[in-house]
Amino acid sequence: MIKLGRLRLKNFKSFGEPFFLDFSSSDVVIFDGPNGFGKTTLFDAVEICLTRKIGRVVNTDGKQKDTHLLKKDSTEVTEIFLELKSENITAAVIYLRIPPQTTQQQNKPALFTLERMLLSEWPSQFNDDSEYSYDESLNLEDLLGNSELESTFDLFNYVQQEETCHFLKNKESERHSIISYLFGSIRQNEDRGKLNLIKKKINAQLSSLKEDITGLESEKVRVSESLGLLVDNNEDAQVMEPSGKLEFITNFIPISNEQIGGARDALERLLWLTKNIGEYSNLEFNYFLNLLIEQREQALKDIMLSGHLNSYEQVQKADRHVLSLNKLGLKINNFRSFLSLAEYEHSDLPNLLEKISSYFPNEYLKHKDKLDNYFKASKEVGGYQKVLSKLLESRKNLKTCFDSHISEVRSSKTNCPFCGDLKNSNEQLRLEYEKQSKVFEELQSDTLSALNLLETDLRKNLVSKCTKKANRFIEKYSRLLDFKLGLEEVVLPRERWERMRKVIEWLNINEIEFSQFCKADSSVFLGEKGLYRIQEFKSSLRNVSKSIESEISFDEIKSTLKGFDLSVVSNQVLNSKADQLTGSDVELDLKFLNLVKLKFNSDKLTALDERIKKLQILHGTLSRKESTIKGIHSKYTKKIKEYEKSVAKQLAIPFYIYSSKILQTRPDGNGAFLQCAESTKDNGFIRFTSGLNDAHDAWNTMSSGQLSGLVISFMLAMNKVYPTQLKTLLIDDPVQTMDEMNLASFVQLLKYEFKDSQLILSTHERKVANFLAYKYQLQTEPKLVNMKKLKLEPTT
Repeated sequence: MIKLGRLRLKNFKSFGEPFFLDFSSSDVVIFDGPNGFGKTTLFDAVEICLTRKIGRVVNTDGKQKDTHLLKKDSTEVTEIFLELKSENITAAVIYLRIPPQTTQQQNKPALFTLERMLLSEWPSQFNDDSEYSYDESLNLEDLLGNSELESTFDLFNYVQQEETCHFLKNKESERHSIISYLFGSIRQNEDRGKLNLIKKKINAQLSSLKEDITGLESEKVRVSESLGLLVDNNEDAQVMEPSGKLEFITNFIPISNEQIGGARDALERLLWLTKNIGEYSNLEFNYFLNLLIEQREQALKDIMLSGHLNSYEQVQKADRHVLSLNKLGLKINNFRSFLSLAEYEHSDLPNLLEKISSYFPNEYLKHKDKLDNYFKASKEVGGYQKVLSKLLESRKNLKTCFDSHISEVRSSKTNCPFCGDLKNSNEQLRLEYEKQSKVFEELQSDTLSALNLLETDLRKNLVSKCTKKANRFIEKYSRLLDFKLGLEEVVLPRERWERMRKVIEWLNINEIEFSQFCKADSSVFLGEKGLYRIQEFKSSLRNVSKSIESEISFDEIKSTLKGFDLSVVSNQVLNSKADQLTGSDVELDLKFLNLVKLKFNSDKLTALDERIKKLQILHGTLSRKESTIKGIHSKYTKKIKEYEKSVAKQLAIPFYIYSSKILQTRPDGNGAFLQCAESTKDNGFIRFTSGLNDAHDAWNTMSSGQLSGLVISFMLAMNKVYPTQLKTLLIDDPVQTMDEMNLASFVQLLKYEFKDSQLILSTHERKVANFLAYKYQLQTEPKLVNMKKLKLEPTT
């Protein structure tokens, strides 16, 4: 028998760091601790290893997810190792891996990306998966003796916390489908399903044949009536010939009356056209006018903005002007940036010189010797001299600001702005300032003095000159930028220009005036005004539409002309050979079409009789085969039901006993009953009832606590009657809906009926955990695991 051994988690749900637990130290493992400390997560880890899914996880929406539901850190790999032991020897190790950096699509709960492999031994280290002992010969289903492990794990081995009644929530037929393989009638049920499928296909064919026969008989009646009417109206039809102007009618070989009717409708439209050619011209004009208004708005906008130009070369010229103005705008912006920096008296000179080298290269070259000396002196001046220079400059700035301040103050005494001392007069303050300034100036080196002189010279002779040039340039050329927006409106690609010229050509041919809506000058900018002007343009076009008396559709006329390869030229309808089609020609073709219909229906009547006869023979043959299949299916179903009923009885007895032991508080003192389909008319089902003759499912009659005990009883009965190699029962908080008496009965049942099984239980109540451990202490040494303590003090 197989039981659970060691379990190791890494980056799985709430467990970030590696987490280790050994189930094999005791056959009774009880987890306790408050909610949220990972009890159910451990059950999830076992379930996903054995079934590659977590049953209680549902996909609540179809949206993509940024994080993976099973990962604590989506960027890291997730690993689970679960050891399976047989007689305390490792039988296999399930290794489950979720790769890092999963996609948003893979993060959906319905699309978990899981890699499951089987190892022959527990790894000695967990740093390199290439060193693991993979064994491709191992098969998990064979090892555990359950070929339907993934679909029946929550029946045989696991009762979940909030999904205790998961199996009961299924429909009765779905319960039967889940455990039907236990009856040993899978192949027979598959054969019965194939028979049922054949029966349904034959039935569908019979229904289809019946509909076909009914339809053909109705068609036969219509053809007969039509044939009689044509004979009455076409006594001379045998000598009738087409006009020869329409090749389609001349070579027409119909395949249905609907096709003949379509040809007649088309000829009726051609007859109208030949007699109303002027009305057609108005229809055509209005059609293209409406097309222009509703679907060619871009062309109308292009006419409004560029329609005043005569050639595309003028558009290209405007485009070149825009490029030039863009360059001009860039240059003006550069000059303005330079001026904003140069307007400060003590602005950063190196920065100014860098901009001058880019914007005024000629001026820069004229002062190259001074600039070389300036940069050389800048490099030679030490840190102390630079600080001294900054200090002198700051004192000058402060003195300038202070002078402007004291000019408005008439007080005889003044505080020094540098040191804060009170001076008797402004004159005393100036004298002391000049005295101290000389002290600082004498501290300057010759190089610093030369540097200050060079800086003053460059600001006066170079920066000042460039500033004047920039101001003159901006003043002279900035007004040209006003033309840019207008010119940009004129520019359009050549393909749009060509489409626009075609529309202008059509407007000119139909003498529709539009020049008042065009720009008068390329440099004029319309902007939002264009929105109002385009609406006025459309309104003007609507006003020139022509009056139509007929209700015929231009699209239908256009389609008819195309279908017959006709064209309208100079108010004449011409075929592909340029022959004119007249009303008399169309009327002759209409009479010829009546002859074609007469012949077609006469031949069709004979064909309908033959077709109906063949379908009736086929219908009779299929009816006999359907009767045979129904008989076989009925006998097959009866035998399967009898067999499944006998097998279900084996499960019903232990289920009744276990449920009566667990559900001690039921008033009648009885257990629950299990029912399955007995009538051959019923589909297979599994039903749980409170009483032997109760027809209502327990899901609708029992309390939540009773349902909890019911599904646990069913799991235990399944393990007793159909044991597998996996002797582990996982029950997540089984007593959350049980009272004390049912809890005591439940523990007693597990203790004495399933002493060979490995029990893994959880509860959030410490007193319940202690009670469970107390009941088992004489039989085995139960392992109590406090998840709060264990998770806060993990081991690897």
